[in-house]
Amino acid sequence: STRKVVGHQQCPVLSVDPNLPVNSIQELTEYIKTKGNKTYGTTTHSLTAASEMYSKAAGLNLQKVEYKNVANILGDLATGGIDFAFLGATYPVEQARAGRLKLLGVANPKRSAVLPDLPTMIEAGYPTVSVSGWFAAQAGTRPDPHLRRRHFPLAHPVTHKTRSQNQTPDRRRSDGRR
Repeated sequence: STRKVVGHQQCPVLSVDPNLPVNSIQELTEYIKTKGNKTYGTTTHSLTAASEMYSKAAGLNLQKVEYKNVANILGDLATGGIDFAFLGATYPVEQARAGRLKLLGVANPKRSAVLPDLPTMIEAGYPTVSVSGWFAAQAGTRPDPHLRRRHFPLAHPVTHKTRSQNQTPDRRRSDGRR
């Protein structure tokens, strides 16, 4: 059967609290070097890789704080619980427009088409900090009933609303048992 693949490239965006007294990657590096407790937040392996590459390239000794979702990272960035986070571009763009985040740069090899004014980590002086991640979904032209039941947002992305991050799918069988 014919398969359809839908995907997009992840653009890791270096994000900080808008009240932090920094306006560039270099200023963030100097700011972190003066702090005692140095932390970053992460939700995925590719974003962790970007943070660790930055940490090594800048000579920082950072502690990783893992999160299950981006909402918790945003809360800790706003309260100073963590110093920074690389986030996929989907989340920080709207948060920055609303004044809840400050964006300093991207960890892609080239500037982002969505955020063309942000420098790459390479342009900011960190030539070893570059991450390219991809998300993809693949399905046949007529997804089987199992896919429709368990992963309906992927089977019908336009007609079904996706679950919020705090909800979990109901795993009950048709007879009501789990």
